[in-house]
Amino acid sequence: MKGIQGLIIAVVLGLIGFAFNMVYLNSSKDFGHESFIGVRRGADVNSGTALSKNHLEEIQIPREFMGNLQEYALPWDDLDAIVGRPSIRNYDIGGLLLRNDFRTARNELQLLGKETAVSVPIDTRTTIPSQIIPGDTRVSFYLPSRGKDPAQGGRGNWTKPFDVLSVGLRMGSTEVINGQRGRSSRENMLTLMATNEDGKTNPEMTILLNHLADNNFKPLRLKLHAPHSR
Repeated sequence: MKGIQGLIIAVVLGLIGFAFNMVYLNSSKDFGHESFIGVRRGADVNSGTALSKNHLEEIQIPREFMGNLQEYALPWDDLDAIVGRPSIRNYDIGGLLLRNDFRTARNELQLLGKETAVSVPIDTRTTIPSQIIPGDTRVSFYLPSRGKDPAQGGRGNWTKPFDVLSVGLRMGSTEVINGQRGRSSRENMLTLMATNEDGKTNPEMTILLNHLADNNFKPLRLKLHAPHSR
C-alpha cells in the first residue's frame, strides 16, 4: 500500500513539475523584442547598391539580451528612410545596418571662438584625396628650397602636420559622402586650421602662406599622418 502511495505522490509531483515548465515556457515566449533593419542573407548587396525592401528584413532581438545595441543599429521604424539609399559596404552574408553607415556628414565648418581656417591648393597628381579624412588625417607639405626644383635635385623641408577641416566640400569620409544624395567636389583644395580658439596663429601656417605667395600659389605636394590619438 505504501508503495502505491509513493508512486502516486511521484506521479503528482511529476505532473506539477511539468505544469510549471509549461507555464514558464509559455510566459518566456511573451518577453518584449526590439526590431532592427538587417540585410537578408544572399541579398547580394555591394558597396553602391541602392537598398530596396527586397534586400532588407526585420531582425528581432529580445530586450533582455539587447544591451546597448540600439545605440549602434538602425531600428526597423527607419526602414522607409533607408530604402533607396546606397550601401557604403558589402554585405556578403547579410547583417545589421549600423547608424554610422548612414550618418550625415557635416556641411559647414565648426569653428570655435577665434579659430580661423585657410584653404590651400594640393597637387592631385601626387595625392589621393579620398585617403584624407577631415578631422582624422593630418597632413604636412613639402616646401622646396626657393628657386630649386625638387625634381632636379633641389632640397626642401616638410612642414609640421596640420589638422584638416575639409577636402574641397567634403567634411567627412568618402563613404559618408557616397551615402548622401549629393556629391563632393573641388578636392584639389584643403581647408586647414590656421589659428587656435584663442586666435593664436600657427607658425607653420605663416611659413606655408609665404611659400604659396612666393610661388604663385602652386599646388602643394603632401604626405599623410595618423591622428594625434594613434
